[in-house]
Amino acid sequence: MTNDSELVLILSPTENDSTVAAQVLRESGLLALPCKSIADLCDQMAIGCAVIVIAEEALPMNELPRLQNLILNQQPWSDTPVILLTGQGPARSWKSFSASGNISILERPFSRLTLCRAVEVGLRARRKQYQVKHLLAEQQRAAEKRDEFFATLSHELRTPLNVILGWTELLKSSELSPSEKAEALIVLERNARLQKSLIDDLLDTSRIITGKLHFEPTLLSLRDVLVVALKSLAPRFEQKKINAILEVPDSEFLVFADEQRMAQVVSNLLTNAIKFTPEEGIVKITLTKKQNQFSVSVKDTGQGIEASFIPYVFDRLKQEDMSTTRSHGGLGLGLSIASHIIEQHKGAIEVKSEGRGKGSEFTITIPAAEPSALKPVVEETGVR
Repeated sequence: MTNDSELVLILSPTENDSTVAAQVLRESGLLALPCKSIADLCDQMAIGCAVIVIAEEALPMNELPRLQNLILNQQPWSDTPVILLTGQGPARSWKSFSASGNISILERPFSRLTLCRAVEVGLRARRKQYQVKHLLAEQQRAAEKRDEFFATLSHELRTPLNVILGWTELLKSSELSPSEKAEALIVLERNARLQKSLIDDLLDTSRIITGKLHFEPTLLSLRDVLVVALKSLAPRFEQKKINAILEVPDSEFLVFADEQRMAQVVSNLLTNAIKFTPEEGIVKITLTKKQNQFSVSVKDTGQGIEASFIPYVFDRLKQEDMSTTRSHGGLGLGLSIASHIIEQHKGAIEVKSEGRGKGSEFTITIPAAEPSALKPVVEETGVR
C-alpha cells in the first residue's frame, strides 16, 4: 500500500526518463512513482501525493489547465510542492503556474544530489502540512464530542429540574392527599440529589482541569469504604434485583488516602456497574492484597465494552455511544474522575471486557499504608 504522505510523482518527456528519475530518488531512500502522462499524474495527485516533479517539456499546454485546477483547488491545509525542471532561460510554463501554488524551478544542468535535496525540502514542507491536517481533524472530532456532551448535559440537567418543577406545582395546588404529598417530597429529594450529583461531577471535572481538586489523606480502612458504599447503594441494587456479592477478607486493609475521594471512586464504579447491568444480573466486588498493594475489583454481567473502545474508557468527553449515555442517564464523567483520583493516590485503574454482552471488570490498585503510618505517635514530654 502506497504511503501518499511520502509519495513523489515524476513526469518527464518520456516514460523511460520518468523511470530513470524515479530510480535516482529511490536510491536516496525516497518513495517515487513515475507517471506515463500528465493525465496519469493528475489521477494520482487526486488520490494523494507529497511532492510533484515535472519536466517542462512533458507539459502539453492544452492539458495544463487540468493540473493547474487541481493545484488551485486543494484542501485548505494542502499546498502540494511542485518542482518544475526547466532548461536554461525563462520557463515557458512559469506564467501558467506562478499564481497556482507552491511552485519552485530547478534549472538544468543540476546534479542528482541537487534534485534529491530539492525533493527532500518539499517533503519536509509537506509533512508539516499533513501535521496540520491531522490537527484540524482532531480539533473537529473534539468539537463534535463537546457538542454531544453539552447536548447530553442540557438533557440530563433539565430532566430532574422538570420533575422538581412539576411536583412543586402540584404541591402548590393543595389538591394532594397526605400520602401523595409524602410521595412528592420523596420524588423532589431524589431528583434534587440527582441534579446535585451531576453538578458535583461537573465541578470535580473543572477542578481536575485547573489542578484544584483537593485531597486530605488520612489512615483509613479500604474494607470499611467498600462496605459503606455497598450499603448506601443497596436500594439501587434491590430496585434492579441485582445480586451484589462482596468478597472481602476479615482484615482492615489500611491505606493512606482521602476518605471522601476513595468513597467517591468506589461509588462511581458500583454505580456504573448498576447502570449497565440488566435486571437480575450479578455484580461481584472483591478486595485482595498482593505484596504492598491492595486491589479492588468490580466485575459485572452487564453489556460489556467493545475492544476498540477499551483504551478510551477513562478519557474525558469520550463516550462509546452517546445514545447509551442518554438511555442510562448521567454525564459519563465518573470514570475519568475516578481515574484521576486513583492516579493522585499513586495507584492505577484498569478495565477488562470480552466484548458486547459479556460484562466488564474494573480494577483499582492502591499502595498499602507504609508501616511507619501504622505506628502510634509518642510525644516526648521532656520528663526523664
